[in-house]
Amino acid sequence: VIMSNKLFIFLAALLVGGFSLSAQNSLQDLQTELEKVDLELTELDKKKLELEQRIKNFNVIGWKMGGAGDVIFNVTGFKDWISGGENNTATIVGNLGLYANNNQEKYFWNNLANIKLGYLRSTVSGGELGLFEDDPLNPWTRNDFVYLNSLFGYKLTDVLAVSVMGDAQTTLVDFFDPATVSLGAGITYKPNADFTLVFHPLSFTGLWVRTDAKKLGFTEWSDGDLADLDKDVRGAFGAKLLADYKRDLWRDLVWITNLNIFVPYSDPGNISLTWLNDLSWKLNKYMALSFHYGLKYYKSETKGRITEQFAKNTVYATNPDGTPIYYVNENADGDLIYADGAAQAIKDLIADENSVLSKSFDEATFLQQRWVFGLSFNTTFDITKLPSLPIVGRK
Repeated sequence: VIMSNKLFIFLAALLVGGFSLSAQNSLQDLQTELEKVDLELTELDKKKLELEQRIKNFNVIGWKMGGAGDVIFNVTGFKDWISGGENNTATIVGNLGLYANNNQEKYFWNNLANIKLGYLRSTVSGGELGLFEDDPLNPWTRNDFVYLNSLFGYKLTDVLAVSVMGDAQTTLVDFFDPATVSLGAGITYKPNADFTLVFHPLSFTGLWVRTDAKKLGFTEWSDGDLADLDKDVRGAFGAKLLADYKRDLWRDLVWITNLNIFVPYSDPGNISLTWLNDLSWKLNKYMALSFHYGLKYYKSETKGRITEQFAKNTVYATNPDGTPIYYVNENADGDLIYADGAAQAIKDLIADENSVLSKSFDEATFLQQRWVFGLSFNTTFDITKLPSLPIVGRK
């Protein structure tokens, strides 16, 4: 009996061990198969991205039109926070980009409109923030940017073209008052759909300004005669450089950057520079985390805005009885009204290194910066006509 029990226990142990070994082998087989599937999926993802990139880079004959838009909304609130004294803020920013590109075998014509419109509201020292309440002490501040561009090129090779470009930068708040407008010719290098480099050494860049107080802040008018105030556009010849680049940094993480530089030949130190950057991490079809950073440097434009603000509601000279000799004031529409001699008075103040206005120039921060981070709701659309035949030999 004892021998039979021992034999039974031995057989049972072998059976259990066999099952355990079989289960272990089965688990290893499943893990190995899973690794193979993961590898195949990775290769398929790479193939998909490659095909999408080739489709995007495929130039077709005819028009391609469409655009993209997003809205970023941010609210930050504090109440009895440890450090104290924080400002509650609310930000809403809308971006809209439209394009209409015509590609032909020997030439191309690309058109772009980029509009950014934002509103910011902030309270002081942790006060209550009413988003929809009428609060004169905490008004909504408007900030916007408009960029228009039209580029025509005659193709020398698949990646190089002789080109002509016109563009304009302004705002919706002060539409073309001021605006930087330019027209130039040179070459365009475009090796793929993601990168465009435009170099136009023969360019004219002008300032379009309609308000006299702003004009006098720009050296293009303040260094001239008062008769120049009758001209709304003044400018100089120089070299124009524009670079536009799009990069897929990671899956669903996209970086778009645009650099725009103009250097006048007559005054190389009066450089105009705008650099815009947008990062977008797509969460799903309609939502993304967005970050925008913009940098702008143009002394003349900053001086123009300082001069306009200084001119508002300012009396420049009075008679012994206190009556004004010349002054600048606003009418009901907010337009500046000039009395005789006021424009000359502003010019004198700009020329006087010890004046309050000149000291404001010395203390000004000419490097303008803007950044927005938030959750965006976005969409893209394509209203392209059906293309005809692709360019022969173009990959």
